[in-house]
Amino acid sequence: MYFVILAEGLGTRLRPYTLEKPKPLLPVGEKPILQHQLDWIYRYAKEKVHVLVMTAYLQEQIHEYLKSAPQQLDVEDIPTNEPSGTAGAIARAKEHVQGDFYVTNGDILTDINYNELHLYGHISAIATVRMKSPYGILTFTKKKNLTLVDRFQEKPVIDAWINAGIYHFDNRIFDYVKPNTDIESTTFPLLAEQKQIVAYKYYSRFWMSIDSEKDWKEATLQYCKLLHPERYTGKTEIIANDDVKQMYSKDKEVEYDDFKKIIDFTGDKPTDE
Repeated sequence: MYFVILAEGLGTRLRPYTLEKPKPLLPVGEKPILQHQLDWIYRYAKEKVHVLVMTAYLQEQIHEYLKSAPQQLDVEDIPTNEPSGTAGAIARAKEHVQGDFYVTNGDILTDINYNELHLYGHISAIATVRMKSPYGILTFTKKKNLTLVDRFQEKPVIDAWINAGIYHFDNRIFDYVKPNTDIESTTFPLLAEQKQIVAYKYYSRFWMSIDSEKDWKEATLQYCKLLHPERYTGKTEIIANDDVKQMYSKDKEVEYDDFKKIIDFTGDKPTDE
């Protein structure tokens, strides 16, 4: 089985932290995002898995990490000089995979079981999750010439589904991906028109996309809390100690070792699967 991790991006929304370190190597707990993804892939693996990490920006760091960090999977990084887009990165994997394969974005933390994404003869299957509004939602009522707020919900889950960035592809996908393009804006609209995307809805599984500094902070707390409650102390103040506050200050150099003072957790392979 093949699993492709898309890790080419510049991580611009996480600057200055990604100026000298690629986003997949930013730590959550004592392990980088990339290692949590590898642990997740191994956790649900039912057969031998060959993982391809598609890299570009600061690719040497990812290469050195994979070379030095012992893995329970067969992992290989596939570098290129410049980011080629999500579709372009998948296109680059063509020479390295056989048959159908799985893909995930390089900034996703989740406990979704990717084996559930069956193709049933289609070209692609996609995991979807409920959207949490980034803003408070208000509803109104009229009273004469006034508009009054009758309900206020702070960042609720709303009736919409978003792409979870986890896919299962048939080999025919290579007819739909081109260099320097993004799968979300080019490939998926075409596949949707052809009714070639099987969607899987996840209502309650843990899922986070680390797109911003706020997401990064939240991931450290929530990933530990939801996936490994036995390791979660409930002491949210450890997220806000002086060392960690200093780490998040844009006026000072990032001290990545300070993450070791937060929480550690592991993705042990379950014995009942």
